[in-house]
Amino acid sequence: ALALLLAPAAARAQAASPIFGSFELRVGGYRPNIDSAFSGVGPYQSIFGTGAPLMFRGGVSGAVWRGFGTLELGAQLGYWNASGHGLYVTGGGVSPEPTTLRIIPISAVVTYRLDVLFERWNIPIVPYGRASLDMYNWTVTGSGGVTSQTGATSGYSYGGGLALVLDFFDPGSARDMDQDVGINHVMVVADLTRPTIRDFGSAKSWNLSPSAPIWSFGLLFVF
Repeated sequence: ALALLLAPAAARAQAASPIFGSFELRVGGYRPNIDSAFSGVGPYQSIFGTGAPLMFRGGVSGAVWRGFGTLELGAQLGYWNASGHGLYVTGGGVSPEPTTLRIIPISAVVTYRLDVLFERWNIPIVPYGRASLDMYNWTVTGSGGVTSQTGATSGYSYGGGLALVLDFFDPGSARDMDQDVGINHVMVVADLTRPTIRDFGSAKSWNLSPSAPIWSFGLLFVF
């Protein structure tokens, strides 16, 4: 029985093309904790509400070591925005004029993925850990989309997750994809990340860290 279980993994290993890196797409809710500097209801909640708009992220990484798992270095780029109505500077509540906060995060990422579980033993659940240095570039626009303020806040993130290897369910199609386009594995990922984005504790910077870790989900393509 053990030989039958390991046979598909061995066949894949013989036919698989070399692995150079990976490409990932993820999406998850995000809400910056800008109001942490205020008591009671802060300006962010007053303008944008209590929701967590979706942040979209994509990244590419190169494999720098492959042994008992894979170590990758890479970069990620994201996009997020929230829309609401501005506040009067002199008081008086919410203005009818629309305003938008847009954030484009850029990250340098290191990832360790325990893919040896699948490649050697045909176990389709692959855990991974990740750390990154981040820069969240932000822009505030007012009426008519005119930019009123821009800036950037730096920080770091750490986390990890689990990847479900879809090759396990259709090995034949997985081998065909590898031979045709060089994609070795396709995985569905569930990711939990804890960003700390506040210029490493600067009191003058916006706190763009979320109040809780971010759950995100997506696809990982190993090529």
